[in-house]
Amino acid sequence: MATAIEDFITAQNISLYRSLLKTETQPGKRRILLQLLENEMAKLPLALKRGERVRTAGLE
Repeated sequence: MATAIEDFITAQNISLYRSLLKTETQPGKRRILLQLLENEMAKLPLALKRGERVRTAGLE
C-alpha cells in the first residue's frame, strides 16, 4: 500500500507529464512521456486510473 508521500509524488509526476505532453512535438520525446505517464498511472488505484485515462485520452 502506498504512503501519502508516494501518492503525492505520483500525482505530481502525472501532472508534470501531462503538462509536458501539451507542448512536446517530437515523436520520440512524446513516446517517452507517454510511457512515463502510463507507468505513473499504473501506480494509482483502479478508480483513479479511469478518471486519469479520460483526461489524458486526447494527448496521444
